[in-house]
Amino acid sequence: MNTYLNKKDRDLITLIKSLDSNEILKNKDSAGKSYLSHVFYLHKKLFGGVCSYCPQKIKTYIQRIKNFEMKKTKNTTEQKYKMKSGKVIHIRGTHEVYSEHNLTDDVAIQLLAENPNRKVLFAKLPENWETEIQEVKNPEPENAKPEKSKAKEVKK
Repeated sequence: MNTYLNKKDRDLITLIKSLDSNEILKNKDSAGKSYLSHVFYLHKKLFGGVCSYCPQKIKTYIQRIKNFEMKKTKNTTEQKYKMKSGKVIHIRGTHEVYSEHNLTDDVAIQLLAENPNRKVLFAKLPENWETEIQEVKNPEPENAKPEKSKAKEVKK
């Protein structure tokens, strides 16, 4: 799997997003290749795997590609956090799925703050990653005033 999507892959994603699910299942592109084969290729590249023998999963593959946000793949600066190839993090109860292709540093920090055991899914972490997630867990207010004791004084 490549770290960044090339123009051809981005164009394929845009095409899949523009098509109806029935069109994807039944039709072919101008070169005669089925749209479904494009779905399998993209899903494997983006999320690390497909089962082409599992028809019940095809609609999920299509939906995941349609929900994929390409803007996150255009990184102009070096990422501090990089996931291992083929690994994904699915956020339970949502359609959010993160892989090496759509993970930003801010999202990585948040994911590690929620569960530091996810560090095994990363190929690259900065040395101070634990400090960064602590800042997310325990933000310090800028105008923090010491709290007054709520204990009542006992009069004699």
